[in-house]
Amino acid sequence: MPRSNGTERTHQGGEIFAAPIVLGGNAKMRTTVRNLLIAGAMLAAAPAMADGQKVILDTDFSTMGDDGQVLIMAAQLHAEKKIDLLGITTVTGNNWLKQETAEALRAVERLGIADDVGVYAGANFPLVHDPKSFESERSLFGFGESWQTALHRPQPTEDNLEAPFD
Repeated sequence: MPRSNGTERTHQGGEIFAAPIVLGGNAKMRTTVRNLLIAGAMLAAAPAMADGQKVILDTDFSTMGDDGQVLIMAAQLHAEKKIDLLGITTVTGNNWLKQETAEALRAVERLGIADDVGVYAGANFPLVHDPKSFESERSLFGFGESWQTALHRPQPTEDNLEAPFD
């Protein structure tokens, strides 16, 4: 009869067959094996994560507002290859579309990412809401005066766009 190394079991007919090793009551060993499996899976997935999450910033861009701050953080993550910043879209919101697009273009130039990150102009007027529905929501939820949108100001012409801050 062949020798056994302790991991095999004998069938009634005397044949030796392999049986899985069961990690019995040794909790430390189970935890170690589980952690090694998790670490192996993470190492196997690392090349896929190196490409970075694809990101598009969809904004009503304002250099000095939250969108400008987000762009700075996104540009840093893009430089570190943690994200793949595909572009910035602008729509009328904090300012009119042309002003926001001009500021976004200037921001990507200043950050040195203009060759990698495009700026794409979207809708100049709301596609769903109008100023009256916005006022209705504001009266319900009380945003205050800081949320006066561009729709409350005259739309600039090419001659009176404000230059973004330097």
